[in-house]
Formats: sequence, C-alpha cells, structure tokens
Amino acid sequence: MGGVRLYAHRMQTETRDVSGTPVSGTPGLGFAGVGLVLTVLAGLFAAQAGGGDREVFLSFAVVLGAFGLLGIVIGGVAIGVRLARG
Repeated sequence: MGGVRLYAHRMQTETRDVSGTPVSGTPGLGFAGVGLVLTVLAGLFAAQAGGGDREVFLSFAVVLGAFGLLGIVIGGVAIGVRLARG
C-alpha cells in the first residue's frame, strides 16, 4: 500500500462569539483597554477630591481604580494565554 497520507501538523481553531460568528483579534486587548480607561478615570476622580465632596470623589476613584486594575490583569492573562498557545 504505497499511498501517501497527509496529516495536519496542528489544528487551527478560531474563536467564535455566542452567535457563532468568528471573532478576530486578541480578546485580552479589550479588557486591558477598558481597564486602562477606568484607571485613568479613577485618577481624574482622585485629582478632583477636595472640599466637602472629598469622600465621594475618593470613593469613586477607589472603585474605578480597582475595576481598572482588574481589567488590566484579566487582559494581560488572556493575552499571555493566547501567546502561550501560539
């Protein structure tokens, strides 16, 4: 049986969203971008803290900063996983 068999060296899978549409790009970039924007907004709220509304501005700054850093971390992990998979 002298037939030649061709095998795929690697299965390429594409990412799809809920509706089944192929998604391109790096999914972690969105998380990191949103996290960066939230962190900048947190800095703006912290810069505005002064006078009678100091606690309100600082509270918003802490919450936005926490969500911003969480988004940056999730985005970084997603990008790292994607790079590790090749």
